[in-house]
Amino acid sequence: MLRSSTLTRVVTRSNAQHGIERKGGRQPGGFSATRRRATIMKWYESNPERLAVERCLLAKHHRGAKLIIKDGQMSVVKRIYTRRNTYVIEGIFADIHPYSPMQFYIREPRLATPTRHMYSGGQMCLHEPGSVGPQTTAKVYLDWAIQWIDLYERWLDGEDWPETNQD
Repeated sequence: MLRSSTLTRVVTRSNAQHGIERKGGRQPGGFSATRRRATIMKWYESNPERLAVERCLLAKHHRGAKLIIKDGQMSVVKRIYTRRNTYVIEGIFADIHPYSPMQFYIREPRLATPTRHMYSGGQMCLHEPGSVGPQTTAKVYLDWAIQWIDLYERWLDGEDWPETNQD
């Protein structure tokens, strides 16, 4: 049987080889830092094939996007450069990804002018409720978030925001 420290080294080395950055909180392998009880495996641990697809699509279509694990929660972070500003956006994977939608936020800069296309907690409104499913990848959500930023900047310039986020 593997000791906890051995398991930690193996999982950490494996994550590093696959370009996943781990920050603070839970120890790899689903155990809390105090090892009181085991937790349910995260989607990225129990579904390595889906993680490989997500990683591959992000690497191919969104260079500079980083997968980060913090406190057991995986997210994708990307810096977006526009004609007006530089944005840092973060997409948080649902605990039961891909069966529940991702949530995207603008982390930097703080938006001076909020829009009706954001939820009260600052989450970007990227799609109609119920319009996404397990086939929707982080790459697609990131595409939509970038499109949202473009529409936001056009809206700041006085253009109407389309009824849907599509032009």
